[in-house]
Amino acid sequence: MEAQTFYRYLPASDADKIWGLVVPTAGYSWIPAKCPYPPGKHPHEYTFHWKKGRILQEFQLVYITRGRGTFESEETGTVPVSAGDAFLLFPGVWHRYLPDRETGWDEYWIGFDGDTARRLLSQNIFSPKSPMFSPGLNGELEKLFSQIFVTLRLESIGYRQILAGFAFTMLAHLQALALGQTISGTVDEAVVQKARLLVVERLFEAIDWPKMAQELRVSYSLLRHAFKQHTGFSPHQYQLQLRLEKAKTLLSGTSYSVKEIAAMTGFNCAYHFSTLFKRKLGISPLAWRQNGTGKKTKSSGKTARKE
Repeated sequence: MEAQTFYRYLPASDADKIWGLVVPTAGYSWIPAKCPYPPGKHPHEYTFHWKKGRILQEFQLVYITRGRGTFESEETGTVPVSAGDAFLLFPGVWHRYLPDRETGWDEYWIGFDGDTARRLLSQNIFSPKSPMFSPGLNGELEKLFSQIFVTLRLESIGYRQILAGFAFTMLAHLQALALGQTISGTVDEAVVQKARLLVVERLFEAIDWPKMAQELRVSYSLLRHAFKQHTGFSPHQYQLQLRLEKAKTLLSGTSYSVKEIAAMTGFNCAYHFSTLFKRKLGISPLAWRQNGTGKKTKSSGKTARKE
């Protein structure tokens, strides 16, 4: 399976800088196991390889939602990274990161800079010495990134300022994490968090839910109840929801056929995939592609064709 990528690079105008926070880049890369990294062609100032590392002239937030790997900077040394971790990259600080070859990973990123970001750095609210955060599979961060990608594809009037607003909201979430202002950890929440990570790791597999509950050392009835209480979905429905979110992104951002996307997102039957998609979203996959929120990207490298 090939890596899937989407990204944009946006030169900042004087009007953007007035807001005090600008977003020069955002995107995602879904890296399968044993896939070369990094994928895609990026501007020279953003390109990097593990041997040399990289120094940026801006901030970036990188959020890992699947897989594991390694992060290293001149301030931290080598740090392991796993699904649910995020790290900040700071201007002028050498760094490098790499997914594990055996797992790959899914990464989401947003770059930002401006007077507001620099002021936060000068007040030590964020520090290159403590760039790592563990938000887990945080629904708010995932939703923000999803909104960012929709905004980038639509490019509506004022979208750059809207992106700056998203970036500021993310910084607020990170500050809350740094201050320990997260939901207190009950047994149920800890179990649900571990279960969500396992679902993401096995997103496209047929999961034996009772066996997963055994791995977490709880009964399946407790797991199902706690999971639904905290996410609004049963574990199985949560897995289907994540698969459909991946499918929506592929439909909007690539020219893969519906049959190919069904297979890529863990559905053995394209008909079953299309039926489920329409039942859950009220629109067929083809109609989503034609009338949905995304524009086709040039990143997949495939030519469009009939389904």
